[in-house]
Amino acid sequence: MNYNNMNILEVENQGSGVPVITTQISTFPELITNGINGFLVPTQDIHLLAKAIHMLAVDPLLRKTKGQANHKKGEEFRADNVVAQLSKIIFPDLVPLRQFE
Repeated sequence: MNYNNMNILEVENQGSGVPVITTQISTFPELITNGINGFLVPTQDIHLLAKAIHMLAVDPLLRKTKGQANHKKGEEFRADNVVAQLSKIIFPDLVPLRQFE
């Protein structure tokens, strides 16, 4: 079987604030926390996949809360936040530019 990594799509979904249903093989645990900002289902488990789809389809509040949690989680992966975190690692002694604003 050929498994394609769709993490970029999951990050884009986070930015738009929608809940995600994905398989455990196609995502990084850093992106989706099962039951918090989406659902992780085992690969080829059509029953759990159908259950997750049904739960989101019939419950607008669940879609909203999972979507909001997903958007909040996605903030960690915004370019400015990623650059700031990498800068701290690469240049730990560098004074942040925001101190001069």
